[in-house]
Amino acid sequence: MRRVLLDTNIYGKIVAVGDADTLRNEILSRKDILIYGFDVVRNELRRISNKFVIEKEAKVWRNLRITLLSLYDSITKRDIAHSRQVDELAETYYKVYRELGGIASYDKLKNDFKIVAGASLASLDVVVSEDNHTMLGELEVKCYTIVNQIKNLKMPQFIGYQEFRKWFV
Repeated sequence: MRRVLLDTNIYGKIVAVGDADTLRNEILSRKDILIYGFDVVRNELRRISNKFVIEKEAKVWRNLRITLLSLYDSITKRDIAHSRQVDELAETYYKVYRELGGIASYDKLKNDFKIVAGASLASLDVVVSEDNHTMLGELEVKCYTIVNQIKNLKMPQFIGYQEFRKWFV
């Protein structure tokens, strides 16, 4: 069984591509893939403005935030617990990131670091993300690898949306 965490941007990608209904049904029908939720991701989805709408079919308009939260709630079957341990691991990632020469602020990186920390502590297999600038930057991935090796934590595999989508073809 593949235990998977979708980054916030993947929910938006699913809806933008028009895959939401099809992919939801495919995910729910599969017994070998388990999508995990995490409050950091859900809270990012909740912060999307209520003013954004999307056209669904023949000028039926839907609220984007509600659409994304509905997708999230329907496909996540387990939740990663947000704990002090998650926060501490994210802070450790940031310390190593800075030692390696990273210059972005912790505020800019903390949610990405918490998502990876949560996935690592829960020993998830895969994190799906399109965030190649912060979460999946070369320096960031290097700091996750160093810290997870030191702490003997499983490193999740990082894949993008297209690779994730191939699982369902």
